[in-house]
Amino acid sequence: AVWFSASLLCICLYYPFAAAYTKAGGYRGEPTLDGTAFLRAQSPAEHGAFVWLNEHAEANDVLVEAVGEEYVAAHNRLSSWTGVPTILGWPGHEAQWRGDDREVLRRTPDVETIYTSADQDEIVATLRKYGATYLYVGPHERKKHGIGEARLAWYASFLEVAYSQDGVTLYRVARV
Repeated sequence: AVWFSASLLCICLYYPFAAAYTKAGGYRGEPTLDGTAFLRAQSPAEHGAFVWLNEHAEANDVLVEAVGEEYVAAHNRLSSWTGVPTILGWPGHEAQWRGDDREVLRRTPDVETIYTSADQDEIVATLRKYGATYLYVGPHERKKHGIGEARLAWYASFLEVAYSQDGVTLYRVARV
């Protein structure tokens, strides 16, 4: 019984090391402390938007990104990496920190309006309601809201294109 317990313990202790090695891709690649380095290789356009926003954002800017899902690293990463606040990131986390979901329920339809409305005045009014200075359209926004080239061109008819590369676009909202 002791031998069996010791064997079982050794087998269990093996798992954390094997899992860490597997999750880290066998520790291949150049070591770095830059948490955004992977994005440069994975999605240069998104990385470019991050770099552009990080270099150009001012203290009172507000970024609009599509509402994300908890623990999905590809959602709301520009706001979290640059520190530029967004209207709503991960709803569950917001509700948890606020103690209820009233604000989440109020903001979610507004973000949906920005990405889906066909009324330019409604979109601009909603952006201004939150003091939004940038609208981001990346892979998550395109997929979630079915945004294609026609919609991107339509946004460009009333918002200034601040950054655009390979389907990733940052629009600047004119300040009032």
